[in-house]
Amino acid sequence: MPSWRRSLYAGQESVTGAVSGARQAEQLAAALQLAYCQPRVTAYFNFLLVDEPSLDRWQSGLLGADWTRKPSFAAYRASIGDVRAGNVTCAGGTGRPATPPEELRWRRT
Repeated sequence: MPSWRRSLYAGQESVTGAVSGARQAEQLAAALQLAYCQPRVTAYFNFLLVDEPSLDRWQSGLLGADWTRKPSFAAYRASIGDVRAGNVTCAGGTGRPATPPEELRWRRT
């Protein structure tokens, strides 16, 4: 976490080896695309939109404690776009059809 953002959080990290924002972005994108390629997966949940400000809690949000977008926000949005457009290549050429079933399509409200 950049030093200027550290002031937004309180306490001490409860784990060692926390991933960087860029690595979080890579992992979220990969997880969403992997879930898409699994024929029996019908939902994907990403818990925590905003980081908790207490470092002994959970900081896996797409937004920092001050509600600014983390690198994972753009990666998650792009992966959703790829899934919606059918631009995900599944291993072995198998997986979902090019157009996701209705229950997997993201809706804007």
